[in-house]
Amino acid sequence: MTEAKEVLTARVAVPQSKTDPSIVTFEEIPLPPREMWDDLMNQEPEQPEAPDLTASKSDASPVADEVPTVATLEFVNSTHQQEVPLKHPFHWKGEVVDVVTVRRLTLGQVDLFVRRAAKTSFSTFDIYAEMTGLPADVLRGLVDEDGDAVVDVAYDFLPRQLKAESASTAT
Repeated sequence: MTEAKEVLTARVAVPQSKTDPSIVTFEEIPLPPREMWDDLMNQEPEQPEAPDLTASKSDASPVADEVPTVATLEFVNSTHQQEVPLKHPFHWKGEVVDVVTVRRLTLGQVDLFVRRAAKTSFSTFDIYAEMTGLPADVLRGLVDEDGDAVVDVAYDFLPRQLKAESASTAT
């Protein structure tokens, strides 16, 4: 008799419209099996540290919670990010925000996001927050035309595994 494999999933909000970010459907997407996670990392393997023999086993964090290292790369071109000038600038944390920079996520950032998302549900605004550096609630607070402009760029930059086939054909 073979043992049943654990099927890991993440609950994601899938955009259904490029113009209205509030139109989403929630889907469960499959995640790769845990034993494949090391093979999917695009990084140098970490050197193991000497174990702390004074720590109890209950203090040890599980392997799934380890944060892998990610190289910081200097990209040759600037197509990995786009600035969106705002028609309605706002004050946030004592600064005037008149431009939102949307960045493509690296594979490491997507991996970390998916690891966090596997523990809870999330919306596309949480992904857009990762891409812009602004919290999801700030993005939701943008005036509609600024929000639409930011969401259009961010949607185009969404990683393939976070886009649904049906969302790309929605009008």
